[in-house]
Amino acid sequence: TDLNFRQATYRPPLALLFGNERTGLSTELQDAVNEFVHIPIQGRASSLNLGAAVAVMTYQVQLQHRLA
Repeated sequence: TDLNFRQATYRPPLALLFGNERTGLSTELQDAVNEFVHIPIQGRASSLNLGAAVAVMTYQVQLQHRLA
């Protein structure tokens, strides 16, 4: 499943895995994943750097837990 990161449900136990821009996650890690999420961005850039992606995802997880 490939969801917009805002549509996913983040429940414990939870592990966030971040692939690199060029090759993504290894096949072994992809096989272990329950859901794939993406962070849509606008403009000319095609991806966020790792620090920005981690910040966006951790914020979303915390927001969802606060609202639950």
